[in-house]
Amino acid sequence: MVIQDPPMSMEWQFTGSQFTADTMRSFTKSGDKVAFVVWPAIYLNDGGTLVSKAIVQGLKTVKKGKRNAR
Repeated sequence: MVIQDPPMSMEWQFTGSQFTADTMRSFTKSGDKVAFVVWPAIYLNDGGTLVSKAIVQGLKTVKKGKRNAR
């Protein structure tokens, strides 16, 4: 058995948040919001260096805009 001291940290709390390429990677669909987490982000320690990006399913949000009137 291997002991990691201090323990590595995982971050799961991405659902509904803004997609950021710094800490996340798309699974099968990309988008500007996160639909669900496939695999968490792994950090060297709590608040430390990112070891592995989170894999998330993207969700495209519909932007309301003006329609061209003809």
